Parts: sequence; structure tokens; C-alpha cells
Amino acid sequence: MFKKTLLATALISTSLAMANTNTVVSNDENREALSITIYNESLALINETRNIPFKAGLNNVELKGVSAQIRAETALLTSLSKMPFNVIEQNFDYDLLSPHALLEKAVGQEIEIIRTNPATGEEIRETATLLSNNGAPVLQFKDRIEIGAFDKFAFKSIPEGLRDRPTLSVLLNSEKDADNKVQLTYLTRGFSWKADYTATLSDDEKTLDLSGLITLNNQSGTTFNNAKLQLVAGDVNQVSQSAQPVMLEARMMKSAVAYDMAGGAVEEQFGDYHLYKIPFATDLKNNQTKQVALLSTQNVPVQKEYNFNQYYSYTTQDGQNLKASVLYRLENSKENQLGMPLPKGVFRMYKNDSSGNALLLGEDTINHTAENEEFVINTGDAFDVSMTKTLKDHKAISKNVTQYTYDVVFNNAKDSGVEVNYTSFIGDDSNWQLLKTSQPMLKDQASNIAKWTVKVPAKEKVTLTYTLQVSSKY
Repeated sequence: MFKKTLLATALISTSLAMANTNTVVSNDENREALSITIYNESLALINETRNIPFKAGLNNVELKGVSAQIRAETALLTSLSKMPFNVIEQNFDYDLLSPHALLEKAVGQEIEIIRTNPATGEEIRETATLLSNNGAPVLQFKDRIEIGAFDKFAFKSIPEGLRDRPTLSVLLNSEKDADNKVQLTYLTRGFSWKADYTATLSDDEKTLDLSGLITLNNQSGTTFNNAKLQLVAGDVNQVSQSAQPVMLEARMMKSAVAYDMAGGAVEEQFGDYHLYKIPFATDLKNNQTKQVALLSTQNVPVQKEYNFNQYYSYTTQDGQNLKASVLYRLENSKENQLGMPLPKGVFRMYKNDSSGNALLLGEDTINHTAENEEFVINTGDAFDVSMTKTLKDHKAISKNVTQYTYDVVFNNAKDSGVEVNYTSFIGDDSNWQLLKTSQPMLKDQASNIAKWTVKVPAKEKVTLTYTLQVSSKY
């Protein structure tokens, strides 16, 4: 009996407290500061500051304008005014106001139906009870039930629980009456960014001018105005949970925010990742793609290569015409007018024709590239540089040892001479040695690679002949 009395008293006290709860509505227009850190994989960290008037006791704080794809379990509300409070519960209200939601919430209630007489244009109003809204409204009038499309509906009020914007509701207990500056931090899906590079190759194909843009995409369901942006380049480890989106370690939520007004994205190291900070505040509209500058530099040295990569096999298609891959090799160093850590992205190469019009040579993707690392752009296959490979002879020396002799003919139909790289990947399941070759060879025994660099004059063919002895391990 005593326990039942205590429980009843507690329930009555809680009910009275909830009845005296102070409701505070904070719109996104009330933000004093907003920063967004965007990761590569549809993930962002939101930090925002708002000034909210609290009353002593229970406060139900409605924070409007949060991301519609907020990961509510990561939301953290803290005081910046040294006025602590205790969070009792948090609710993310994402049942947004829409025609469909209004009808769904009005099932079982009386609503007004407005129709227009097509002959007279007169507006006719009737009252009916909404029985169902599965596919189409089902309405019970005084003398009939109707199913189908109707001109307009009128509602007496907005049903409880519907929000005009995504809202995070926080029930908390404040020690006193005062304005409290708070920070709201949370993770959200729906944001992404990538880098796009545009290079214009010089006429002699020895240098290029390079510009980089950061492309931002907001599919979060919410518009964020006057936001300071920083971007994280690197593959952040995330934990998969069944039936839930990927989760980020909580320690990643603490990141310093700093900005440089010099123009262009400002880069700094952040642990084992790199931060790119946009030096000005900007608006990120929902369903918007925005581009901001990353870099711009001229006269970057580039090395052009014609490459043929061949994998060794016992069966070779004789006489097959293969085109050379056209590669451009760049070193990301300060001496080469670069030296900035480059985030992964799409690299597009252009060159001007004789009329001065830019034409696309090709495009490729680059991975995250640190300072002083090399990266290679493959623009496609050369039209005028090709090769044919023929198995000229082979003979068995023993059960597991065979000799193969190849003729490789390189054809250069260009008006200028070229240098081609021919690489043969022998394979890890064989021991091999080069017995004869008509051109000097570079050999990497550790990786079982045989490589030749062959000069081919303009409008000529050059033949490479070599003999391999292969000893199978099996």
C-alpha cells in the first residue's frame, strides 16, 4: 500500500510539473553562429549557437530548422554561458506539414469540402467525416459516402504533432531564469562534397595550367544560411549498424574551426586527415549544388607517356593491334607550382586547337594526394601510337621449363618521334629469366616485371625481340 501511494504521488508531481513546463520556440533565424563540417561520404557535422531564454524549472525547447536527416542519437545541447541545465529527454519531430500529412492526421475527424460548380463557378461548401485516406480520400457526408478526388479541403486547425520544419525538441531543467547561449552539435546525412580539377595543356605538352573547384551538395532537406564551411578529406572509419545508417565515432565531433580571409580554400592537417576551410560564410540551399574555389596555378610541369601494359600468359593473340595508353605524370610539389594536399576528385584535361578553342583530351579520377606524391592522369588511348605482339617461337626445355620468343612491333604514325614504355607482368607463380633482347631492359625481380623504354621515330616502326625462359612452380 505504501509503495502504491509513493507511485501515485510521483505521477501526480510529474503531471503537475509537465503542466507548468515553459515552452520556448527557437527558429533557425535565431542562430547566432553556424558551422558545417562536411565529410566525403554523405555525412556532415553541424555546430550552431543560439541564445534562448530559459525559465527556472522545466523547459521544452523547440529547436526548429535542424537537418531533416539529423541523426538524433548524436545530438548534444550544451551551455556556453556557464549556466548548466539537465536534459531530461530529446525528440526529433520530422512529421512535416504537407497536404498528405494533413489528411492522414484528420482521419476520423470532420473537415470541410470545397467544390466549384463548373457551370456557374459558384463555390459549394459541405462538411464530411474523413473515414480513410488510403490511396484516395473516403468521405462520409450526411446522406452518402464518396470516394475520389475533390477540389479543396479546409481544416479547422493544424493537427497536433505536425511541424512546418524539422524540429528537435529538448525537455530540460534550468536552475534559474536567464538567457542562455547554447551550442547544438549533431551529425546528419544528406551532405556531400567532391573536388573537380580542370587542366589546360600547353601547346608543347610540357606544362599545364590547373584550377580546382569544390562541389558541395545539400540533400539534407533543410536550408542553412550564413554557414561557415570546412571539408574533411580522407576516408573516415564508420561503424555499420543493422537497420541504421553508418555512425561516426563521437571523438570526430570535436574539431577546431579557423578561417583565413586570404581567398580560396585554406588547408590544414587534422589528425590523419586534411581540412579545407572556406574563408567566407555562404548559404547552402536544400537541393542545391554549389561550387567554391580550391586552387589556381599555372605552368605546372607534366611528363607525357605512351604506355603498353601486357600480362604474361601461355596463349598470346598474335598480331592483335593495341593502342598506347596516354598518361600524364605530375608531382605534387611546391617546386612544380603545387604542393597542396589534393583531395580526391575528377581531373579533366583540355588543350586548345589551332583556332584557340579548348577541346577535351580526357578525364580521370585522382585519389587523395599528399604533398610530394606523384599522380597520373590517363586521358585515353593514342590514335597514332600502337603495337602488335607475336609469339615467334616456343619450346619445352623440361617438364616445367619453357622458352618463349616474342616480336613486339611499335608503330608511330605521328609527325614527331615518341618514346613508349612497354611493360610485361610475368606473374608470381613462375620463375623466369631473360635470355635474349634486342633492346636494353629494366627488370624488377621483386614484382616480376620486365620493362622496356623504346624510342620510335616519326612515321616509323621499331621491333623489339626478346626470349624468356619460364620455370613453373607447379
